Amino acid sequence: MLKIHFLNLVIFAGLISLSNAQSFDARWVEVPNSTFTPKQVPAVVYDAQADRIVMFSGGYFINEAVFLSNELLSFSSINGWSAIIPYYSLPANCLWDVNCCYDEANSRIIFAGGTFPNSDDTWALTANQFSHLCDSEIVKGNSGRGLFFNSQINRVCLVGWDGQIYKLEGTLWQSMSVNLPNWYDRHVFGYSYNPVSKKLVIFGGSAVDPEGKDIMYSDTFVWNAQTMIWKEIVKPIHPGERSHPAMTFSSTRQKHIMFGGGTFSDNGGVRTWQMNSDVWEYDDTSEQWTELRIENPHGQDMHRLIYDKNHDKVYAIGGSDDAHGWAPSTRIFDLQFIPQSAAKAWEMYNEKKGSLVQ
Repeated sequence: MLKIHFLNLVIFAGLISLSNAQSFDARWVEVPNSTFTPKQVPAVVYDAQADRIVMFSGGYFINEAVFLSNELLSFSSINGWSAIIPYYSLPANCLWDVNCCYDEANSRIIFAGGTFPNSDDTWALTANQFSHLCDSEIVKGNSGRGLFFNSQINRVCLVGWDGQIYKLEGTLWQSMSVNLPNWYDRHVFGYSYNPVSKKLVIFGGSAVDPEGKDIMYSDTFVWNAQTMIWKEIVKPIHPGERSHPAMTFSSTRQKHIMFGGGTFSDNGGVRTWQMNSDVWEYDDTSEQWTELRIENPHGQDMHRLIYDKNHDKVYAIGGSDDAHGWAPSTRIFDLQFIPQSAAKAWEMYNEKKGSLVQ
């Protein structure tokens, strides 16, 4: 028994030590009590003030028709999902792919944009009060792009279709003076922001060029909030092209984490959609991507990746999974990291005892 306790301490110490340069594997563990109304591309954000995950709107496909939700829900690992405001009392419209982030300066959540129909609205959730802040052409139809809290200026910021950065000042969206990246109408990309280095990382996404041709990207762009400059990162090792990848930033690991997304593949001349199951980490200091080995991979698309900093957990929520085709996923998964040096020791334990993140 003493040997088991000692081994657990060694594994846990290896996980939390930021100075430990060893490599990691990972596994997905399904979170109990997570049944909820299915969603694809919902707005999902961690509310640090209330210590909860909040989800707004989103939708799902049935026989190629899109059905949208007007729910505003919260999730805790103890109580599962519950309504913050009943759907029939929510003033906002049902929307697809709404942008959202936590406003640390004002302890509230900001929602902006969305499609089906195109929305020019910006909303705020403070505690359980949902209020309309403003409407603006800047956010109209702005779907699948980045909304993040800029720690350099302590403002919520939005990434426009051409890479222009806008900040929310009171009830007005204002453009910031930045150089524009070399892209055209990019959307449904993965993005996450590092509040320490003050860098916004964007990967992949889709666009339609002036000739109407679909484009899918596999490139990495970083916007530095201190210099206000965009930079394309060109490295030999990086994830493949995809749209709707999910990204978040882990303050404990000091890495940007990306999971899944969809890619077209050519199978014998037939173009099919593939949901990726790979998990990558990006270090915005070394500018390097590293792929994690996943013990139990599952493809995911149109989902969200959320970091719960109070409990040091990374969750994958909603979207579609490759086990059910385009059917929406009703599950939540917790991403758990396993030091590769402890791989043999890990196999000595069952899944319940093997959980390193409590």
